[in-house]
Amino acid sequence: MNRNSKINFNIMENELSATDWELNGLALELNWWVDFFNIALFKEEPVPMPALTFEKSRVNNLGYYRIGFRDFSIRNQININRLYIHRPLNEVLQTLIHEMVHSYEYIYLPDSKRCKNWFHKKGFRDNGHSA
Repeated sequence: MNRNSKINFNIMENELSATDWELNGLALELNWWVDFFNIALFKEEPVPMPALTFEKSRVNNLGYYRIGFRDFSIRNQININRLYIHRPLNEVLQTLIHEMVHSYEYIYLPDSKRCKNWFHKKGFRDNGHSA
């Protein structure tokens, strides 16, 4: 396990052990779905375990994938906007998978195949995915 994976794993462990945290159940659920999506959709090229965060962000933003290193050397961070965490689970999962596709594109696709506006165009589909 590389350093980034260890950091993200420790963040996940902390979230899941914080039973007095109001987002503990959501963190547990979303981490389970990350594993499921990796098995079902990303198969041979799984997305590294993201550090899931729940920060408030712009009202027109359901979530985001942060490229590169951020606070505390975190890499592969997916934020689900705290303003919208009470949406139906299927809608939160749509945001999660959307951000996982951003992660996939950033990690596995060369710059030349990435869509510059992050709309998951040709490069992702050319690798056998249909998102």
